[in-house]
Amino acid sequence: VIALQETWLDNTVTDDVLNIEGFKLYRSDRCHSVKKTGGGAALYIRNEWCDEVDRVIVKSNDDLDFVAVQC
Repeated sequence: VIALQETWLDNTVTDDVLNIEGFKLYRSDRCHSVKKTGGGAALYIRNEWCDEVDRVIVKSNDDLDFVAVQC
């Protein structure tokens, strides 16, 4: 697992640009905030560790960017 914070990503950056071979990307971009820059969180999970995802939770607001994956 690779966990990133303060990614500064938004909808102009596609998952293809961020691809790491052998990993699946889950991200929470800060798009709906009064803050114009900063924020964001992302998880890269190795495909062989989690081949079937049961649930993904993504939350983003002025105070929190959150990504959780349950395999």
